[in-house]
Amino acid sequence: MNILANISISKKISLIIAIMAAVSIAIGLIGYAGLANMGSMLDQVALYGTLAKTGARMNQNLIIMNRAEYRMGMDPSEMGEASQVLLGSSKQFEERLAIVEKTFRQSNELPSQIFGMPTKPT
Repeated sequence: MNILANISISKKISLIIAIMAAVSIAIGLIGYAGLANMGSMLDQVALYGTLAKTGARMNQNLIIMNRAEYRMGMDPSEMGEASQVLLGSSKQFEERLAIVEKTFRQSNELPSQIFGMPTKPT
């Protein structure tokens, strides 16, 4: 306590202000680092959202193609219309598959890494 007794009041107040400023700077730097990390995670969430949306649309294309094949098998008179639906849906499916493949190539991650699936069956 002798050290504090020998320091003037103005120096004590200045020391307290300097300590508070250092703590404030540290809190600011930690917050900035956290926001930068969150920004990079937001990019990943956007990528996963795009993949999920494209996958759901691909699933709808498969359902439409399945129904068109069923219609062709059940009623041969609908062959022309059902084949047009089948061709259109298969074209959309292939376009969306190309988008998914391009996304995986750009992200440098395997689908198993993105979706958290094990790489080898257990």
